[in-house]
Amino acid sequence: MYFWIVNCSLAFLLCVLCAGIVIPQILLIAFRKKLFDFPDERKVHHCAVPRLGGIAFKPVVFFTIALLLGINMVLGHSEILSEIGNDVCSLAFAFCSIMVLYLVGMADDLIGIRYRAKFVIQILCGVMLIAGGVYINNLYGVLGIHAVPLWLGYPLTILIVVFIINAINLIDGIDGLASIVQQQFNLDPFTNALLLFCGRRRARIKALYWEGNGFVLLYKRLESGSFQWPRKESEARALTPQQYRWLMEGLSVDQPKALRPVKGLEIV
Repeated sequence: MYFWIVNCSLAFLLCVLCAGIVIPQILLIAFRKKLFDFPDERKVHHCAVPRLGGIAFKPVVFFTIALLLGINMVLGHSEILSEIGNDVCSLAFAFCSIMVLYLVGMADDLIGIRYRAKFVIQILCGVMLIAGGVYINNLYGVLGIHAVPLWLGYPLTILIVVFIINAINLIDGIDGLASIVQQQFNLDPFTNALLLFCGRRRARIKALYWEGNGFVLLYKRLESGSFQWPRKESEARALTPQQYRWLMEGLSVDQPKALRPVKGLEIV
């Protein structure tokens, strides 16, 4: 136990130290190569910010693990290597998945990648995890389910991997939400419409509206209760003014007893 406490503490300190060294260098590169996101009418920031803010974290973590492994081996401690050897196949495929996501993330920050391409890559990463033996085979009593057969565990694993990567947590500002509208749903964020976004907790809603010369960002948080967000969260849906009022009042946008509008009538 003492061995693992020491190594975990060293890993944390090394990560902090390496990040403190690497991140300023990345900022310097971004400045010299002009790799900045400059403010405009779609941005919430008021000054240039580097696009490569998260590029340091994956190399720092991997470097720390490799360095600690090497130090332990030099000192004659092979516990970490033994643990890695027990799961070498899973770790190898997980490493490949992380590398692919990391490279795609950098490319998306620099030049942008269409959502369909990112979706295919995310599925590929899920498949690689399954190839390494990392998949859902037991729910341990959740919903009364224990063992999960392979024909269900494989697609469920891919579904969860893609869901976790793409989950909307309402951290996105104007630029992030506008990108979701354009890239994920292939819609025009500059259209004359109020665009609504709901987080997983369904107690908060963000609204985005293009006013002709800039975006308006609205935020509503319920003190109690939750919004009855439509079930198909992966799809964009057009709401009538009445459905919008129902949603804001905590009701379902599909009211089975509501009178439907009648169309196509003619007076003869």
